[in-house]
Amino acid sequence: MITIIFSAFLIGYSTLLYQIIFLREFLTIYYGNELCIGTVLALWLLGTSIGGAIGAKIAGRIKNNRDHFLFILLFLVHLLFPVLLFCLRISIKAFITTKGEYLPIYYLFAQCLIFMFPLNIIIGLMFPMFCASAKKRTDYGFIVGTIYLSESAGALCAGIIFTFILVDRLDYFQIATIQLVLAAIAVILYFYREKRAKKTLFILFALLCFILIFPAASWVDQKSITRRWDAFFSPLSLTESIDTRYQNVAICSHDKQLDVYTNLKYRFSIPDPYTNEIYSQLILCQCEKPDNILLIGGVYSGIAKACLSHHPKKIDVIELDKKYVQLIEKNLSPDLKNFFKQKQKNISLKFIDGRFYIKTQKTLYDVVFINTPEPDSAMLNRFYTVNFFRELKTNLSDNGICALKAISAPNYIGDEIQRYNKTIYHTLKEVFADVIAVPGEKITFIACKNKNILSADPAELIKRYRKRGVTAGQFSPEIFYPILEPDRLQSLEAKLRAKASSIRINTDTNPIAYYINLYLWDTFSGSKLHPVLNFTEKIRPIHVVFVLAALMCFLLLPQFIKPFSRKNNNFFKPILYWIIFSTGFTGMGIELFLIFMFQNIFGYLYSMIGFIVALFMFGLAAGSLMAMRCVKRAKSESFILKILIIAEISIPLLSFSLPFFMAGLTSISNTALIYIIFTVLVSVCGFLTGIEFPLTAHLLTNINKDIGFSSGILSNADHLGAFFGSLAVGTFLIPILGTTATAYIIGFLNLSSFILLVSSPFSIRLIKK
Repeated sequence: MITIIFSAFLIGYSTLLYQIIFLREFLTIYYGNELCIGTVLALWLLGTSIGGAIGAKIAGRIKNNRDHFLFILLFLVHLLFPVLLFCLRISIKAFITTKGEYLPIYYLFAQCLIFMFPLNIIIGLMFPMFCASAKKRTDYGFIVGTIYLSESAGALCAGIIFTFILVDRLDYFQIATIQLVLAAIAVILYFYREKRAKKTLFILFALLCFILIFPAASWVDQKSITRRWDAFFSPLSLTESIDTRYQNVAICSHDKQLDVYTNLKYRFSIPDPYTNEIYSQLILCQCEKPDNILLIGGVYSGIAKACLSHHPKKIDVIELDKKYVQLIEKNLSPDLKNFFKQKQKNISLKFIDGRFYIKTQKTLYDVVFINTPEPDSAMLNRFYTVNFFRELKTNLSDNGICALKAISAPNYIGDEIQRYNKTIYHTLKEVFADVIAVPGEKITFIACKNKNILSADPAELIKRYRKRGVTAGQFSPEIFYPILEPDRLQSLEAKLRAKASSIRINTDTNPIAYYINLYLWDTFSGSKLHPVLNFTEKIRPIHVVFVLAALMCFLLLPQFIKPFSRKNNNFFKPILYWIIFSTGFTGMGIELFLIFMFQNIFGYLYSMIGFIVALFMFGLAAGSLMAMRCVKRAKSESFILKILIIAEISIPLLSFSLPFFMAGLTSISNTALIYIIFTVLVSVCGFLTGIEFPLTAHLLTNINKDIGFSSGILSNADHLGAFFGSLAVGTFLIPILGTTATAYIIGFLNLSSFILLVSSPFSIRLIKK
């Protein structure tokens, strides 16, 4: 039993590690797009669900050598992961027909099915096998709860250890090697107890494998990274690539120039004396006196250098990723390194999230450059919402201005790009008194707190430029004339103002801008998924409620038809399945909801978000432990059913109250208090999710009398619910319906489970006993 528990803990630990690594890998390949997170998690859980269903069928039938088969699977999981990861990286070339193209969205599904599903199915298959192997007593809920608790505890440890220790110290293949050795130890312990081999021999063999494999892991990692890069950018050669805590950063060096990429997306070149110089001078000349300047992102992009030419008193540059900056510094040529060192004496570089900095600092700035990537994820979308612009406005001086760039096409704006730019434009107009848009390779949006400050008159801007005595190398201010050509400005403004009433404002709670980015991705990659995106955008909360009501009627109706009255026990099974399905959906949905809201309040504090996941797993384990004690002490099934009913009504009540909690948290000024409240909220959500599985498993097993089948089928329901929760909440519910509507939908889903549970004749009869 101890060996089984340790192995279940190891599987929970390894599963979360592998899930995080696959997530980061696909985020790199698909440019950090938010859809990637929801899709990868969803397909991971779908594969695990299928594995659970298979395990439910075979766990009870394999009696001879079942434990041997289980430990072979345990070792196979840890051996298969590095092989699949390596194959994923080296096979990217097969999915790319044209260099530099966007990968179509459906390729993500194909790659997940090919390179994740084999692993997911085996992981899902192992849970009912563990339960069947651990069957030593009749209180089935206790057995299932023990295995569930062990896996949850393993996942909890993995979330903490990876976030705070492994992520900055080991590459993915080194982590995989350590896990492979731990799996070998588990197998050794099992066969030693079975007296199939000598302990010393196996330990020596495992240590020998570790000594031989671990040094080679980094070499394999770098070779596979190079193959991945070549698939996208050959013949450009990769200089260096690292996975930091926040992103993948790659440097390409050629012709005395550095090209910087994050998540395989081009960001800027060093040196680039043309692009950023023109943009920067255009913005700086809009301000009457740019003494205090803030640059959010892009310390080496060239903007900071342009700012120095206006002799400001202070320049603050905000960067999130310290390793990102260090990698660029490392690869600068000696003359560029010395140049930046001399020029940046007056620049204050701060390593902090830009949104969090704006929320907490008190300095008033004359000019703010929002130099972040496009809002193609919920994390980046935070810098393009009306909430952020309002926070930023309080940090601008009386005549202060802010500027940002958005994707465009010179002289032409397609439907998707037009809609995206309209959203940004009208969101700015919601906060600032004056906004102008300047066309170009990217549209430049300039916003000011007051009117009559911004100017689109080239002569006026040239006058300001020369009055300050700016010396900016080869830059000539006469270039303002073609940039600010009146017909082009008027044409762009007319397009941005057209049908303004149909444009939705981008907010923290309704991040429509990053959903529109899915349309852009679909267009650029040729995925042809517009009909699907259009359909999901038309979904409203009432549609979801109607579907849930119809499903409740479908599940309840057979139990009230007299011919089936003697078989009510059998018709109670689908209700238990639905309870766990809705719990899986709710658990994943609330977890994503809380992470999203945490980001909106505090900014992108990656380590704390990782800790939130660990806290949820802690609550999950605590809930499972509580349920196990209830099962162990229960004198009747009626008591277990009552506890389940209490849990079922608690979850929707919590879901309905989440928007009010979030609204209250934003008004609290004590940061420590907000952290404490978040910790409690996440733990409680995990607790209520974890308490249901062992209770439901006990009730179902008492009906089926087959613990392998019951645990497997409920594991299938749990992961299938989490699959739909991840796909729905992470992909379209929050960006389309907003966080409030999403919380209510999650609540209605679990409310349907509660109504089904208390309305069932089986439940009524059991409670009356």
